[in-house]
Amino acid sequence: MSGPPQDYSVRLRSLSPVDRVASAGKFTVTAVDSVDLARLPPTRVTDFGCTVNATSGRLRMRWTSVGDQLDSGAASRYLIRASANRSLLELDFASADDVGAAAQLPSVPSGQPMTLEVAAADELPSYPSVTFYLAVRANNSAGVLSQLSNVAAVQLTMPDNLAEIGVDVGGESSTSSTESSTTSSSESSTAS
Repeated sequence: MSGPPQDYSVRLRSLSPVDRVASAGKFTVTAVDSVDLARLPPTRVTDFGCTVNATSGRLRMRWTSVGDQLDSGAASRYLIRASANRSLLELDFASADDVGAAAQLPSVPSGQPMTLEVAAADELPSYPSVTFYLAVRANNSAGVLSQLSNVAAVQLTMPDNLAEIGVDVGGESSTSSTESSTTSSSESSTAS
């Protein structure tokens, strides 16, 4: 901050249940650190989800793009990692398996839909028949990473007991029955 210190008055106003205004006094700003915007991380991705087509073995990941600094601009790139151990993914993201195709994603402005479709056998060969977990982190132009996204649980193969649970795998519904969609919060996983 350049120039002499400035005084600011503070007023507090309650909007509910009654309408009152009270003076909270004043404060003086004497110095302000210059903020290096590049140190601000991208916002956390909160809507990461996956759809699996068990017939083709393709995995489609989707989320909303975030900014380079919080929600401003466009993140430079996205890192997507996979692990059969959810705790490892959450606690040591860097050591989880890299979904390398994410490096090819374009940088788009914050708030735009992002989609990445990969052949699971090529990108995730270690997970043919187990439930595994995926998450994404955005990276800004200064190399600052966002917080870990919500975690998506994925299984590439269909359960053996589809007839028992009433899923028709033949006829007109075969396409919809061979796809499963998964999204989850950082606290719990749900599949639809």
